[in-house]
Amino acid sequence: MLSVLARPGLRYDIVLAADVLIYLGALEPVMAAVAPALAFGGLFAFSLQKLDGGDFRLGADHRFSHAPAYVAGCAAAAGLSVLRLDEAVIREEAGRPVVGLIVVLGREDVDRSALDAPHPGVTAAASTLRPAPGRHQKAGSSLSHVSHRGSAAPGDRRQPPRL
Repeated sequence: MLSVLARPGLRYDIVLAADVLIYLGALEPVMAAVAPALAFGGLFAFSLQKLDGGDFRLGADHRFSHAPAYVAGCAAAAGLSVLRLDEAVIREEAGRPVVGLIVVLGREDVDRSALDAPHPGVTAAASTLRPAPGRHQKAGSSLSHVSHRGSAAPGDRRQPPRL
């Protein structure tokens, strides 16, 4: 993921890491890589397991949990704003709900009105995040982007690199 984000000249409207960052402890390197790779108004959306207190911890399930304050601090250090940080059940394990966080970070120039939901929860946030017209995402990708912006001329429809 980090090597793709570091490719020169590419900028992403959205970077999505659903059920990915739970396998990483420290989030600073990820945030530092994502921030400069986002286009103006770009978003970084991801899920995490929630930790109450501390920064992060490896659990018995071999997944990391992260504290909301730690996530917000990492975002700020990378120059990203917390647009949404919602508690949600991110999956069930052994028939029990796993409490997590759904996080949406953005560059300072992002239009925050698109993230103001009339009711709380992930469904409201997800329903307002729509790709620009004419931009598509192939189904089945676990780490995906909606589009990229490079040094290409306007109207250039080259496909972004496969992740």
